[in-house]
Amino acid sequence: MAPLEPNNTSGYTPFESRLISYARTDVGMAREKNEDNLGQASPQETGRGWLFVVADGMGGAAAGRTASTMAVETVKTAYRDYVRKRPNDSTFEALSHAIEAANLAIYKRASQDESCRGMGTTIVAMAVVGDVAYTAHVGDSRIYRIRDGRLERMMRDHTRVQVLVDQGIITPSEANTHQESHVINRNLGGRADVDVDTPSDGPFKLVTGDTYLLCSDGLHGLVEDDAINELVNMAPPEHSTAALIELANRRGGYDNITVSVITAGKGPDAWAQFQPGDTERVLERLAFEDTSDTALFEAHDPDVLGPADFDTQRLMAISASGASRPTASGRIAVQDGEDKKPRGQAAHHTIMLDAPVTAAMIQQAAAQQKAREAQQKASASAPSEKKGFPWFLIIALGVVLFFLFVAAAVALFFFWPS
Repeated sequence: MAPLEPNNTSGYTPFESRLISYARTDVGMAREKNEDNLGQASPQETGRGWLFVVADGMGGAAAGRTASTMAVETVKTAYRDYVRKRPNDSTFEALSHAIEAANLAIYKRASQDESCRGMGTTIVAMAVVGDVAYTAHVGDSRIYRIRDGRLERMMRDHTRVQVLVDQGIITPSEANTHQESHVINRNLGGRADVDVDTPSDGPFKLVTGDTYLLCSDGLHGLVEDDAINELVNMAPPEHSTAALIELANRRGGYDNITVSVITAGKGPDAWAQFQPGDTERVLERLAFEDTSDTALFEAHDPDVLGPADFDTQRLMAISASGASRPTASGRIAVQDGEDKKPRGQAAHHTIMLDAPVTAAMIQQAAAQQKAREAQQKASASAPSEKKGFPWFLIIALGVVLFFLFVAAAVALFFFWPS
């Protein structure tokens, strides 16, 4: 199958030459190192269209980073070499070959290097050739398309829960909170060969305003489709990528977060009225959007993070699926949080709320917890003589001695020789 080419009528410039794109990656709030990676290559570098890649490594901080880096660099190189050697093959074949080459390279490295044993990575890749988009993926990193203000996912996750959804055992909404939602059943590096997924209904003809978004599960695991759609439609890629990462961090940021946004031609009309401060107002709303019912939040110790971080509310709502409900409406219950070591090694607490939320409420609850912890610490370190003399022990000892004296007296009375 020959690659699709644009209809090069006089004066027409294909979308390949009119793309607006921006990509970012962030370590998140919980991880110490970033195991995600991303890359892109121009038509001059690839020999056929633009190439965009996102990879989410696994296998420990060092090994995961190695795997994702190898995936991105190998895909770029192998795609270029394949196109040069086999110019008549389709772009889908070039993408699949490049991902298979990355899989084999990672598998060999993991087999030969003990420090990389068990490493792997997910991958999503997209090539834009003329006016056509080609996509391919392995794992649970995703590709979305936003067209005419509507978002749609362009692939299926390679996860256990996706299999359950396909079999009708659980619903898509249940999949988001399933305990195995992040268990993948296909990745690069696990075996010497891999089945690369390309869409049966592709490739996809681009129209003006089409936006494609490639991301790791650090984004889509915390930010729902409607929120992604809203932010991408309101702001150009440079600002929407930053806002999406910020929203994921405000909702917990438990994983590395990578986002790549590519728009064909020009964006929606809303971009013309966009101001940088607009995203902050939307983020304030989206971060607390599900708090009319029970929601779970992370509140970082303000003394550790400082007022700036706390006031911008880097705490933010995560799924309440595993949280116990407060016993009374409107009550704020502060519980000890797990030690997830967020960015800056900040202490934090888990706060459950059953009322509309404000930053002041969260700050007050965190302060109350902090005061309780300080009181407990003071009590534990206080000198023993200040804790009150143990009179009950003295009384008990006196009673025992009295009965022993009586027993001895009786024995002497009856058994003393006359």
